[in-house]
Order: sequence, then structure tokens, then C-alpha cells
Amino acid sequence: MDISRVASPKTHIKAHQPERPKTLMRHVVKKPDVTQKPAIKTAVPSEVIAAPKGTIARPLEKKLSASNINPFRLARSRHIARSHHIRRFETQRGAVQHNIAPSKPVPRPANYASTARQNFSAVPQVVVAKNTSHSAPKQQSSGDIFEAALAHATSHEQTTPKHAKHRSSHRRRLINAMAGLGAFLLIGGFVAYMNMTNIELHVASARAGFHAQLPNFQPNGYAIEGGIESRSGKIAINYRSGSSVYTVTQEPSDWNSTTLLDQTTAERGQPAQTIQSMGRTIYIYDDSNATWVNGGVRYQVSGNAALNADELVSLATSM
Repeated sequence: MDISRVASPKTHIKAHQPERPKTLMRHVVKKPDVTQKPAIKTAVPSEVIAAPKGTIARPLEKKLSASNINPFRLARSRHIARSHHIRRFETQRGAVQHNIAPSKPVPRPANYASTARQNFSAVPQVVVAKNTSHSAPKQQSSGDIFEAALAHATSHEQTTPKHAKHRSSHRRRLINAMAGLGAFLLIGGFVAYMNMTNIELHVASARAGFHAQLPNFQPNGYAIEGGIESRSGKIAINYRSGSSVYTVTQEPSDWNSTTLLDQTTAERGQPAQTIQSMGRTIYIYDDSNATWVNGGVRYQVSGNAALNADELVSLATSM
């Protein structure tokens, strides 16, 4: 047991004293004065009714000129001469002449105001007159004008005009139709160009009377030249690569592989190689020519192209 720790009095840690901030200049910064806006008082209907009449009805009062005519202004207008240049308010027909004062202004009498008040109750109806030297034409009734208009009407004889909008819409439809037709012909021509060889093969087969085939295998560098020829029941397809040319000939035949061997041996001698592949017996002559029979059709490859045995076998099995 530690007697020294028990006997010693307890010591307390001194409380931490916060330091004054050094980044804020309190002697310069002041608290802002915030002033609130006065509240807006809304007027209830009872307060509006209790308001004095002068504050409500004054904006709604009608002006004097809207309800009656000012007698002073009317009397003044009767004593002022109108210029002959003013024709804005003249009537077109049937105007009644009215006495107009002379061009010189008439001096006002001394009792002008009192006379205007007395004569206000007996104000005559003002009729606008036509201030011209020519006499007014004779007024026509509305019935005569209507009948005259009907007698001279020609609107029923006019043809219906063709609006420009209809013409533009017709032209737009024609342009759209021509554009669609041109696009169809362009696409059709492209498709026909891509399948020209197959189309020629079908036409040649129809002429020869049997179903001809196009070889799927094609040696590197060779391409079809001159299209597909059909003559005397045979179909010939020419392939060229520079000066090297080979021709694939097809014709209907009832021979089998044995009969074909006998006939070609009598004509050309024994074949250099005999290769069987995919049910076909292929006879190769001169290392570049070959012949075989398949499906009632005799095939023959001839030309000066240097084709090896593998290429000839691939060509035969692709048909």
C-alpha cells in the first residue's frame, strides 16, 4: 500500500482560461442595426363600407361631358365660324344645309354668359351641314341601292380562283413523289448491280434448259470477265487474272463417272490425277484442266491458268 499517496492532499487541475480572439477586431466591428418594416394593414369589408363617401365614390363619378353637354361650350361653338377646310365630319349624302356664321368672328355681347344660361333649355338640335358650293345630290332609298347592286352584280360569273397555297402544296407533293421514286430507282439499281451475276446466271439457265451453278470458290486474283455466256445448250463463265484465264463450262449430261472416264480417255488420254472428294470423282489433265459429273451436269475447267490440284478440287466441290 502506498502511504505517500494516501497522506498527500488532493490536487485539482487549474481551470482553462480562454484567450481572447486575435483575428477579430472587436473595437472596429459593431452590431448592425436592424429596422423592421411597418406592417401592412389590410382593410376588411366593414372598414371599406364605413369609409367616408368622398374617398370611395369620387374616382367613380362620371365627368360632366359624359352625362350632358356643357351649355357654355355649346353656346360658344355656335358663335365660332367654321373654316371651309374642315370636312372631316361631313356626311356623304343627304346632308342638310345649316346657316353658318360669316368667316369674320362676331364680337361677344356684354351679357354673353347670362344669355347662354337662359338659352340652354331651348338648345336646338345641331345638324352638320356640307360646306361646299356644289348642291347636295338627291338621296336614294336603301331599297333602290340594294336593287341596283343586285342588277350590276357579277360575282356569280367569276371562276373560283386557285389559291397559291394549293399550288404550293401540289408542287410539294409532286417533289416528294419524284424524290421517293428517284430513291427507289437508286436503291433498286444498286441492288441489281450487286446481284447482276446471279441475275445473268438465272437468265442463262432459262435459255440452256437446266439449272446452272456459280462456284463459291474463286482463286486469289481472279474475277469474272465478260459475264455469263449461254450458247448451244452450254453455259460458260470466264475468269481472268492478268494474262491467265480459265473457263468453267456446264452442260446437261446423263453420264456417270465411269462413262465420263471412258469418253475423256478416248479424247485426251489417261488423266494425270483422279481425286474423289465429297461424292465427286474429279479427273485432272495437264495439271490445270479438270472434269467431273454431278447431278446430271458435266463440269469442265479449261484454260492457261496455272491451277494446282487443291484449287481444282476446291473449285469442283463448291458447285
